[in-house]
Amino acid sequence: MHEQPEYGVANQFRRECSVRRALDVLDVKHRRIEEDLQQFIQHLKLLVPAIELSPETRISEIEILEEALERLGDDAFADLVLRILERVY
Repeated sequence: MHEQPEYGVANQFRRECSVRRALDVLDVKHRRIEEDLQQFIQHLKLLVPAIELSPETRISEIEILEEALERLGDDAFADLVLRILERVY
């Protein structure tokens, strides 16, 4: 049985509407997550203080954050945080 052309166009239209709605929701969520991460990174010095091991050796907040991201094991999230970190610093 062949699908009538008008049903094909209607289905494509419904699909396009659904994709656009999903895109709008994803865009808002993406912007909120980026804003939260930017705020976190801007307050990083307060949240994750640097460590002075000796007068010559100091571990920065950024090094601590990078190591924590490695241990987290989520490469996509780590890339997002590091990308925002580069923008902020």
